[in-house]
Amino acid sequence: MSEIKVNSVVNSTGDNDSGLDLSTNDQVIIKTANTTALTVDSSQNVTLASKLATTNLGTGAVLQVVQQVLSTEKQINSASYITTGLSKAITPTSTSSKILVIVNASFDVFQNGDAGRAIFAEIKRGSTQIAEKTVEAYADQTGIGYYSIPADGSMIFLDSPSTTSATTYTVNGKVSDASNEMTLRISKSSSDSTLTLMEIAGW
Repeated sequence: MSEIKVNSVVNSTGDNDSGLDLSTNDQVIIKTANTTALTVDSSQNVTLASKLATTNLGTGAVLQVVQQVLSTEKQINSASYITTGLSKAITPTSTSSKILVIVNASFDVFQNGDAGRAIFAEIKRGSTQIAEKTVEAYADQTGIGYYSIPADGSMIFLDSPSTTSATTYTVNGKVSDASNEMTLRISKSSSDSTLTLMEIAGW
């Protein structure tokens, strides 16, 4: 069996500053322009000098994540949509990218009496509604009284904005009848509500 033992392997032309560095036991270093580009250690861990280009990542890969956390209580007593305070911008790296919008809002309904009503939530991209949900809220109690009813504030939507410009997503809320002393509350008692945006490599 024959072996070639060298400390480095370089190109035969040019300034010989690119190639393999084998001078350290159980370690392989790839250099370009006399700069370490990639290192493989004895445990087969690979270290890159810089991030992989997003164009090299496969379809469905997560390219970036941004999030807003809202901990300030907001009360909504309106039959028209108004902002909940959840709003976040993201700048896609490609027009083919998808944006996965995840809303986890701490909602409850403060209601007077036993009238059956509903609350609504929407996700907007800019001025365009891209998703909406309705939650029925009914105290089911006779007589006059005030009731706090927990409400599901979760929404997930995969959007295709088709842009590389900064794009803002906003969560808005409303109630079906503002005259019935019905209030939608978000982040009551400083509980956290979140809006998470994930850029997904498109297909």
